[in-house]
Amino acid sequence: MRRRLTALAVLASVVLAACGGVERPPPFVERPEPPSILRPPKPLQCVPYARERSGIDIYGDAVTWWA
Repeated sequence: MRRRLTALAVLASVVLAACGGVERPPPFVERPEPPSILRPPKPLQCVPYARERSGIDIYGDAVTWWA
C-alpha cells in the first residue's frame, strides 16, 4: 500500500510539473499600425472567395451549405 501511495505521489508530481512549464503568449501584441478595412475593387462573391482562400473545390449556393 505504501509503494502504491509513493508511486501515485511521484506520478502526480510529474504531471503537475509538466503543466507548470507552459509559457503563455502576452495577452496583447502591439501592432505597428491600426487595423483597417480593405475595400476590393469589385464586390466579393462568397463561393469564389471561400474557394480561393481555402483551396477547397467548393461549389453551389453558400446558403445551402449549413442546411
